[in-house]
Amino acid sequence: MALYSRYNSAVHTVFAVVFGAGALASAVAAFVPDRATLAPRLAIAVLAALACAAFLRMSRLRVVLHDDHVELVNPLRTHRIRWADISAVEAFVRSGWRVRVWTGSRARLAFGLSQYSRYTPARLDDDVDQHAPGWLRDGYHELVACWRRHQSSGAPGR
Repeated sequence: MALYSRYNSAVHTVFAVVFGAGALASAVAAFVPDRATLAPRLAIAVLAALACAAFLRMSRLRVVLHDDHVELVNPLRTHRIRWADISAVEAFVRSGWRVRVWTGSRARLAFGLSQYSRYTPARLDDDVDQHAPGWLRDGYHELVACWRRHQSSGAPGR
């Protein structure tokens, strides 16, 4: 089961399509007979293609719950963490809501369950159940419940 923000995914997908179309249009426009503008147009096409790839990757951010591990699909790297290796899961506030998974003394952010937007102001003393966006709160509780279930049952991964 995958947990992620449908809103953030949709927004990132729309931006990826826009930048992809811009990259294609710039690449096609770069090959008009005027050679003086070839380099700047190609540079714009390359930058737009890179932005398209970045937004596509951002649209794939999620947390996937498996029988034996949790998978955090983050912007630069995907982390697969066995349930038995998780020592804590917490929701906290720092310029928005964040969820982090602890393995011993190492913390990994779950970008698929984080709210970076300034549209939902958060304060350090806010409670996840009362103040976090609904999708983040629900995803956080589902992640914690799954982790506790695997901890108490001695399920695969232990």
